[in-house]
Amino acid sequence: MLEATKLVAGVSDVEHRIEEGGRELTFGGIQQPEIIDRFLYTYDGLYWNYYFRTNYKGIAEFRHTYIDINRHPSQSEIDKIRPMMIQIENSVSQRCQIDISTKTIETCMGVTCEGVNKPK
Repeated sequence: MLEATKLVAGVSDVEHRIEEGGRELTFGGIQQPEIIDRFLYTYDGLYWNYYFRTNYKGIAEFRHTYIDINRHPSQSEIDKIRPMMIQIENSVSQRCQIDISTKTIETCMGVTCEGVNKPK
């Protein structure tokens, strides 16, 4: 996934981290922590990341995020980055043979993201 991300034009400073997430409490007790494979990168001076979060059952979800502390990203930032986000997702899907569409959780808050939801 690292190489698939680096292949997208304009993307730089690609980094991979493995993080430990939360633990689910089930009838069987406290389960193993989630494993988060996070990929951070820069595009046009903006910092982004996507990650796969896998729970103790081996079920993964995919999130591609751009957030900023204490503010919503501007619509112009989203309009600049959204096409590139889709390029990365397509590159990862094709080169790593992963159907991201079955794992994707998509939300947009305070802005319009093509193919996602409308602002409130």
